[in-house]
Amino acid sequence: MSFITFERLTPDKSANRPFEVKLYMTVRAYDFSYTANMRVGSIANFGVDWAWSLPLIVVTVLIHVLGLSLIRRAVDRLIPHIQTQHIFSAPRRWCIGGAALCITVLHSAEAALWGTMFLFLGALPNVRTAILYSLNAITAFGHVNFYLSDRWQLMGALEALNGWILFGLSTAFLFGLIQRVWPHVTDAALSYATRESAKAAD
Repeated sequence: MSFITFERLTPDKSANRPFEVKLYMTVRAYDFSYTANMRVGSIANFGVDWAWSLPLIVVTVLIHVLGLSLIRRAVDRLIPHIQTQHIFSAPRRWCIGGAALCITVLHSAEAALWGTMFLFLGALPNVRTAILYSLNAITAFGHVNFYLSDRWQLMGALEALNGWILFGLSTAFLFGLIQRVWPHVTDAALSYATRESAKAAD
């Protein structure tokens, strides 16, 4: 790499030269082999990050789908009992609220799994920091002043990607659950209104 420096001297009127400029050139040898090795090492490190993260993403998605399936089974058992309930009945509220609570616990368990992996790899120093960082990454919260060691920083971004996938599954599940619960609410309300109208007519 070369550096060029210009120096402007005091004007020399006696020599009929308004100014003189001296040119200095400094040449510094650049170790391209070191840079190449550093880049190859960074690419190799990224490959290791992917190798650890991809199986973990697959495992957490499978756990999440299994958890949502169990929640759905529980809801299926409750649906027949709340079909005739009032629109503001407690069973209807508990059905949605309980499902949301179970999904929250499920997300926390998956974040704990990532935190355990960070501890195993030595990317974070202790359990508290690992869990807090993992919850921060999987929710894309972004306001925790903990950082992975330079060697494993890509895994934090991959955990955030995993979080987006898991929250997408949870959102779709809750939307479908609400669609299942509230049509029953509407049917019960209409039936109640019809019965009251019939009693009034008699």
